[in-house]
Amino acid sequence: IDETQPAGRRNVKYIEFTNCMEDWNFTNEPLEYELFDLDSDPFELVNIFSSNRLSLDFIKKLQATVRRLYNCSGQTCRDFHSLKATTTSLKNNAHTNQLREQVKKS
Repeated sequence: IDETQPAGRRNVKYIEFTNCMEDWNFTNEPLEYELFDLDSDPFELVNIFSSNRLSLDFIKKLQATVRRLYNCSGQTCRDFHSLKATTTSLKNNAHTNQLREQVKKS
């Protein structure tokens, strides 16, 4: 929950799916994405990842937070402020370009 975000982005659940048998260290692009607004959809019935309500910057921030959580250890995993993502932490790579195309299509 991030109270600084506007409605629809305050209480979200972001998920990336990958095949851990082939990509155990999460170096490949995820196979599928899900994003739920838990305030308006507490039962997670509507995946809003590809909706036009989302900006590319918001998606990048979610991705960066997931990467930081994957790579953190010890106290850094518990410190929310150290996990807040910045858009500069993601490179302009194929993964980001794929997201940009998905957002454009919606």
